[in-house]
Amino acid sequence: MGKNRLIIYLSVMLSLLMNCSRKDEWKGKIEFENDVKVVKNYDKGLWETSKKARRVIFKEELSIGISEGDENYIFHKPMDVIADNDGNIYVMDSGNNRVQKFDKKGDFLLSIGSRGQGPGEIANCEDIELDSKGNILVFDIGNTRITKYDSKGNLLGSFNSTLRPYAGVLDSEDCIYIYSQYKGKLIHKYNSQGEHLISFRDIIEYEIKRIEPHINGCGNIGVTEDDKILLVLTYPYTVYIYNNEGELLEKILTQTQYAQPPHITASTDVPPDAEITNFFISGVDISAKGYIFCRVIAFDIPSKLDSFEKIQELINSTFKKFSYVDIFNPSGHYLIHQNTENFSDGGYFDRAGYYYVIEEAEDYFRAVKYSIKFE
Repeated sequence: MGKNRLIIYLSVMLSLLMNCSRKDEWKGKIEFENDVKVVKNYDKGLWETSKKARRVIFKEELSIGISEGDENYIFHKPMDVIADNDGNIYVMDSGNNRVQKFDKKGDFLLSIGSRGQGPGEIANCEDIELDSKGNILVFDIGNTRITKYDSKGNLLGSFNSTLRPYAGVLDSEDCIYIYSQYKGKLIHKYNSQGEHLISFRDIIEYEIKRIEPHINGCGNIGVTEDDKILLVLTYPYTVYIYNNEGELLEKILTQTQYAQPPHITASTDVPPDAEITNFFISGVDISAKGYIFCRVIAFDIPSKLDSFEKIQELINSTFKKFSYVDIFNPSGHYLIHQNTENFSDGGYFDRAGYYYVIEEAEDYFRAVKYSIKFE
């Protein structure tokens, strides 16, 4: 084969390979707005449109929770689960206002907290975190405070907050970031002693005033290993990435069909003025490799919800049928919208890469430890 023919042949082969690879390439856009990187994804994830279709495989490694028997293993509306560096597992058993600690085999060790308003007591909590020393922080909504216990359940102290701590994360210096609407801001940073440092991220205002609580309240917060703070909001569906001083670094936008503002019935309907949220963020978790797992609830709204019974039926089926995880790679590329039936709350990656969630079984709740892989 002559030199010119060889060059032509190699050029054709290279072109064919490039064209084939493009079919599986991410087709979003990257722009910059005032030095902020904006990653724009489209409706479908890369794995859903690629010929090399992939998905997450969750392999159950451990389950904690029973329907009847030892009350230490019976959860009432658990909201969170985390694990420490020794593999011990902590479950925020919100309905019972206690934190249950188990060893790495799932055997019960101790119970922390009880219902009440006194020192060490809990009124309502949806989130717990561990600091760098292994202490447990309880974000107590009912008492508007954050309470700290050591790993043996001893009360170390608490600090009252002027806002309701619905969710929070800790950075590597044990500074606390609370997600809550307060004085026009959504994220509020405190040091480990409870002193307020800064607040950032303005609330979103919208023409229809009634959906502002939906936009600002149906989100969640996460943190990366290098202390980047993630805030995910629902409409428009956006992941905001900040440094630990509150400076916006990056936005990840996703134009999904299911991320819509809430359905508001006409005032003549029964029940009047029903506002149904069909898409909300139940959590955001970041793996050690930088993958972003946004846990969401997404469902189609019936054209008419004309009774409380229909609304209740819809509410009861949300976590059992309409739980999903939206996965983004470390570059912010949208990969997949995958159903995770029965995932209700929790969501935590340990350093070994295991993933912990709360699941709603047929008639009871359980905390589950999964190994995960992409295939």
